[in-house]
Amino acid sequence: MFLSDLFENVPLTYDPRFLEDHAGSIIKDPTTALVELVANAWDAYATRVDITWPSDTQAFEIKDNGKGMTEEELNARWRRFNYNRVSELGELTDPPEDLPGHRPRRAFGRNGKGRYAAFCFSSPFDVEIGKDGLKCRFRLNRTPHLPLPFSIEKIHEEENQWRGFHILGQEERPVGMSADMARSVLSTRFLTNPEFEVYVEGQKVTFADLPEHGVETIPVQINTENSVEMIVIDSEKTDRTTKQHGIAWWVNKRLVGECNWRNFEDQSVLDGRREEAKRYTFILKADHLKPDVLADWSGFKPDSANWHSTRSACEDAVRAKLLDLTAAKRAQTKSEWIEGHANLRRSLPKRSQVKLSDTMDALMEKCPSLGSTQVQQVMDVLANMELAESQYALLEKMQSMKPEDLDNWNDILDRWTTELAKEALDEIEKRLRVLADLAAKTSDKATDEVQELQPLFERSLWIFGPQFESIEFTSNKGITTVIRELFGGEEKAETIRPDFVVMPDSSIGFYSRPGYDDDGDQTSCAVLSIVELKKPGVALGSKEKDQVWKYVKALEQRGYISRYTKVFGHVLGDRIAAGEDEPRKEWSDNVVIKPWLYANFISQGEKRMFQLKDKLANAPFLQEYIESKPLAPEQASLLDAVGHS
Repeated sequence: MFLSDLFENVPLTYDPRFLEDHAGSIIKDPTTALVELVANAWDAYATRVDITWPSDTQAFEIKDNGKGMTEEELNARWRRFNYNRVSELGELTDPPEDLPGHRPRRAFGRNGKGRYAAFCFSSPFDVEIGKDGLKCRFRLNRTPHLPLPFSIEKIHEEENQWRGFHILGQEERPVGMSADMARSVLSTRFLTNPEFEVYVEGQKVTFADLPEHGVETIPVQINTENSVEMIVIDSEKTDRTTKQHGIAWWVNKRLVGECNWRNFEDQSVLDGRREEAKRYTFILKADHLKPDVLADWSGFKPDSANWHSTRSACEDAVRAKLLDLTAAKRAQTKSEWIEGHANLRRSLPKRSQVKLSDTMDALMEKCPSLGSTQVQQVMDVLANMELAESQYALLEKMQSMKPEDLDNWNDILDRWTTELAKEALDEIEKRLRVLADLAAKTSDKATDEVQELQPLFERSLWIFGPQFESIEFTSNKGITTVIRELFGGEEKAETIRPDFVVMPDSSIGFYSRPGYDDDGDQTSCAVLSIVELKKPGVALGSKEKDQVWKYVKALEQRGYISRYTKVFGHVLGDRIAAGEDEPRKEWSDNVVIKPWLYANFISQGEKRMFQLKDKLANAPFLQEYIESKPLAPEQASLLDAVGHS
C-alpha cells in the first residue's frame, strides 16, 4: 500500500490557532486591524469610509462606497488563503465609471490577509457586497471545531443599485480604544489624499485628530511671492510597510501624483527600508503650482522653472527635518560604533580620531538613506584605511568606478579572499611581464649579450611544459661550474653570472630537480633542464644539438647525472636549419634535445597563459611596462605578432 492511499479522501484540518498564526497582529491588534480595513476600502477606490466604533452597547461596522464585488469575486478572494492581489488585479486600482478623470490608485494590499481584520472586532460578522445591481449578504464565523478555520454562509440576496462593501459586527465587544483614539490612528496614515475621506462615529478624520506631539507645520519660503506649507506627521508606531507614508504634494486640496518617498529628484532623501520611512509622512501644500500640474494630475510639468525651484527648496526642508528627527538615532549609532571600536580608536593618532568622528557625522547627514548597520560598516572600512599603508588610495579608485564595476568587485570578493586573489593575480602579472620582456629582448637583432636573457628563462621554465612548474627547479651552480671548466672560454667576466656558462655565441643555463633515495636523502639529479640561447643569426641544427649532447655526456662521466636522469635540452634561436626541427633523443629517450624558435617559445607561453595577453592588454601593469620601455618598431611588431599567434 502506498502512503498516498492511506490519506486518500482525508480532508485537511486546521488547528484553532491557525488564523492567529496566519494573520498575526491583523486579528489581534485593534490598531493594525483598523488600518487594514480602511486600506481595503482605499484599494476598492472608495472615496468615503464610515466606521461605527464598537462599545458595550454597539457592534463594530465599516462601510465604503468603493467598487464593491460580486458573489463570485468574494468566493474567489475570501475562500483562498494567501490570495495574491497583485497577480490577480495588478498594482493599480482603476476608478469606478462614475469618477471620470480620476487617476488609478496604487493598492496597499498584497496577500489578502487584511480581510481577516474584522475578526478582531467581532465573530461572527456579516459582509454586505453590492455590485452590478445585486446586493448580497454573507455571515462569517470562526469555526474551531470544523475542518476550516472559518465558515462563509450566504444569508440574503436582493436586487439593489447600491455599490460598495459593508462589514457588520454581530457582537458588542469593546476593544480598549475609544473613537477619538481611532481617529488619531487613521489621521496619521490616511490624510495624504484629500479625495479619500474617513468618518468615525459620523466625525470626519482631519488634521485636528493628529496627536499634538505627532504633527508639525513648517513654512517653506520658495521666493518673495510664494511659500509652501509643510505638514510633518509622525505615526509614532512603525508600520509594516511604507504604503501609508512618504511625501505627498497637494495643490488646491488635491493630491498630485502619489504619496511615496520617490517624489524628489534626489532619490536618496529616504530609503524605504528604514524605520523612518514607515513612520513619517510629509504633506506639501503648494497651491501656487496649479498652472504647473499635468492635465491628468499625475505630476508636474518637467520643464517648469516654478516647479523645479519649489521642489529644490522643499527637498532641502524635508532633508533638514529628517536630520532633526533622526538626530538621537544618529547619536546612538555613533556612540555604539565608538564603544565597539575602543581599541581601534586608541591605536589611531588624535588627528585621525577627529577625522573619523567628523566623517561619520557628515556621512549620516549627507546620506540619510544609510541605516545604522551600513553606517558602521562604512566606518569600519574607513578606520582600516586610516591604518593601512596605502590609506585612502583604494577609496580614490572606487570613486571613479561605475556601478557595474562595484558589482563585479563584490562578486569577486564573494568567491575569492583578497589573499588568494592577490596571489593569483600576482602570478599572472609576473608571467605576462616575463613574456613581454622575452618578446622585446629576443627581437633585438643588435644584441650581443644573449646571457642577459638567461635570468628571464630561469623564470620561464613553465613555458617548456607543466613538468617544470615545480618550485624545486632551480639553477644548478655545481653543474654550471663543471661545464664552465670543460667548455668555457672567451668570456666577458664582468657580464657573467655565476650560474650561467657564457660561450662566444651563446649562453647556457642548467636547472635541476634533485632525486631522493628510499631513506629520503638527496642523491643525484632526477631531472635536468639545459637551456642554451643562441645569438640571432645562428641557425639551429645538428651541431647545436651535438653541443648539448656533449654537456650531457660530460656530466654523466663526472657523476652529476646518470643514464636514468631525465634530461631536457632546449636550444633556442631566431632560426632553425632546414630539416632540423625534430628533437634528438638519446639513452632510451631519457635525453630529449629540442630546437626552439624564440617566437614559437613565446607563443607557447601565450597559449599556456590562455591568451590572457590580449584579454589584459589594457591592464595598468602592462600599460606601465610599455610606457616605461618603449620598443623599436620591429620589436613592437614582433610583440604584437606573438600576442596574436
